[in-house]
Amino acid sequence: MKEEYENQFNKLIEKRSARGKKAGGEVFAFWGILNLIAFFLFSYLWSSLYVWVTMIVFGIILQIIYVRRLQADQEYRLFWFGTISQLWIFMVVLMPFIFYVFPFLLNVYSPINIYPLLFLWLSLGMFISGIIVGQLCFKLGGIIFFISGIVAVLFFDMLRVIYPLTMILGLVLPGIWSRYEEEY
Repeated sequence: MKEEYENQFNKLIEKRSARGKKAGGEVFAFWGILNLIAFFLFSYLWSSLYVWVTMIVFGIILQIIYVRRLQADQEYRLFWFGTISQLWIFMVVLMPFIFYVFPFLLNVYSPINIYPLLFLWLSLGMFISGIIVGQLCFKLGGIIFFISGIVAVLFFDMLRVIYPLTMILGLVLPGIWSRYEEEY
C-alpha cells in the first residue's frame, strides 16, 4: 500500500515538473506598473499624449525582449503565443482609434470618455485572456476593469483614485497571482 502511494506521488511530481514553470502572467503586472507610471506622469508632470505613446512603445519593446528570453529558457512554458498573442495584437491595433482617432480627429466622443472606454476595452482583453489560458485571475481582472468602467462614468471626479486602483487590482495583482495559480 505504501509503495502504491509513493508511486502515485512520484508520478504526480514528474507530471508537474514536465509541465515546466508557468510564465507570462507577469507581463500583465508589468503593463499595470507602466500604466501607473504613465498616469502619474500625465496627471502631475506632463499632460501630453507623448507620455502614453512612449509608454506603449517602451512596453512593447521590453515585452518582446522578456518573452523571447523566457522562450529561450526551456524551463518555462509561455502562453504568449497563438490565440492570446493574436488577441492582444488586435487590441493594440484597436487602441489608437479609441484613444486618439475617435475622440480627437473624428470628434465621435469627448476625450473625457477615454478612461471609461479604456477600462471597458481592457475588461474584454483580460476576460478573454482568462478564458484562453484558463486562469481565474485574468477573468477576475476583466471583471474589475468592467466594474471600473462603470464606476469611472458615475464618479469621474474620483478618477485619480479609480485609475491607480483599477490598474493594481486589474493588471498588477492578476499578473502576480498567475505565477502561483494552478490550472483548474
